[in-house]
Amino acid sequence: MNAGRRRWFGGAPLGPAKMATVLALAALVVGAVTFLGSAGRQQTGPPQEVTGYGRAYEAICRARAAEQDDDTPAARDVFYDGAHAGLHGIADEVAGMDRPLAADLLRAKNAVEASFDSSAGGRLESQLDELLRVSQMALESLGASYSLCTF
Repeated sequence: MNAGRRRWFGGAPLGPAKMATVLALAALVVGAVTFLGSAGRQQTGPPQEVTGYGRAYEAICRARAAEQDDDTPAARDVFYDGAHAGLHGIADEVAGMDRPLAADLLRAKNAVEASFDSSAGGRLESQLDELLRVSQMALESLGASYSLCTF
C-alpha cells in the first residue's frame, strides 16, 4: 500500500503535487463563486452604515422645520442635500426584509419631490410628515438609531 498518499477518483493515488493542484483549484472555485455571488449587488456610492441613515431622517426633520417657517427653497435644499440619497439606501436595505415598507418609503419620498416640483403648495408639510412616519418605521426595522424631530 502507498502509506501517506490519498486515494482519489477510482482509487488512483494522488501525490503531493497533484493534491496541491486539486486544493488550489478548489480554492479558485470557491473564490470565483464568492465573487460572482457579490457581483450582482450594484453599489452606487460609498458604503453607508445603517447608523448613517439616521442623518437622512434628521435632514427630513430640518426640511420639515424649514417648510414650517415658510422657507420652501431651504426645505428643498436640505431634503436633496441631506436626505435624498440616504432614503434610497434605506429603501434598498429595507426591501430585503419588507418590500411593502420599502415601496411606502419610496412613494412618500416621491410625493415630497413632486410637491417641491409643483407650485401647488400647502401639501408639502403633510407629505414631509408622512415621509417622517414611514422613515421611522423603516429605520426601526433596520435597527438604526435616529433622533426624533423637535420642530
